[in-house]
Amino acid sequence: MPPSMAQNGFSRPCAQPWPGCIGLTAFVAQHLLAIPANISAFGYLHKKSNSQLRNRWQIRFIVVYCGCIYYFKTSSSAQPQGAFSLKGYNRIIRAEDETTPTAVFPFKILHISEKKRVWYFSTASDEERRRWMAAIRSEVKHHCILMDAYKVTRYQSFTC
Repeated sequence: MPPSMAQNGFSRPCAQPWPGCIGLTAFVAQHLLAIPANISAFGYLHKKSNSQLRNRWQIRFIVVYCGCIYYFKTSSSAQPQGAFSLKGYNRIIRAEDETTPTAVFPFKILHISEKKRVWYFSTASDEERRRWMAAIRSEVKHHCILMDAYKVTRYQSFTC
């Protein structure tokens, strides 16, 4: 069972812009890293921007924590640049078609709904990509899987 927000030192669920994530507005990535038992993965990755005008890959400090992915400009940034809940994301797969000189080992995180954003990240090695993909899959299963056996059918992937 996931730890409660009170145990983690955070007092309220987050509102916009990051629905489903803990309300973290003014904290450094290091604050999250101080509670390592709850961190699934952290480190620098390339993240593909969502801009229609620019298809850029930017280096970001990523923290996978309590069913959400937070991304910072650096590990000492005063606050995250953004975050998203893994709720509803059910596939974490390689994205070989996104390979560029900057994004050498890309992978993507897909939502059960095709209308939701696809998130792209890239690592420095294939082994690192496997570790990140496994950590995110584990996070989805741990924090987002449907626990009600009556609602889960044999046709559903794990989702939240």
